[in-house]
Amino acid sequence: MYTTPPIRWIEEHPPAQRAGLVRSLIEIELLAVAEPHRGRGIATVLLATAEQTARSAGSHLAFAKVRIGAFATMRWYRKRGYAIAAQQEPVVFRTRSGFESCDDGSDGYQLAVKALQPGVVLRRRLERGSSMLIAERDT
Repeated sequence: MYTTPPIRWIEEHPPAQRAGLVRSLIEIELLAVAEPHRGRGIATVLLATAEQTARSAGSHLAFAKVRIGAFATMRWYRKRGYAIAAQQEPVVFRTRSGFESCDDGSDGYQLAVKALQPGVVLRRRLERGSSMLIAERDT
């Protein structure tokens, strides 16, 4: 398993904001288990450990880019509490700098996203004819 702050997204921001954004999101770059060891819950344990580490560091969201049409992978993430964003659907969340958003980058992937902080949920909202996932306090 390999996780990282989403470098491309961070680099889109002014240098003065970048340090504060590093802990906002965690991107799951790679999560793989060798074929003979699959089906034993290893990936689930790896994912839960990465989420807990990110949560403890103050990260707001975890996300993974899932190839469009990889339905088994999407189901796997859904079973672990992730929402699947539609293609090019932005994910909106609050940081210390204000509201931010990220999306799949229009590169053949969709985002699987999970709120990491207690009391925060992801809700799909329609605004001006477009949908978005918004991470907000559960009221």
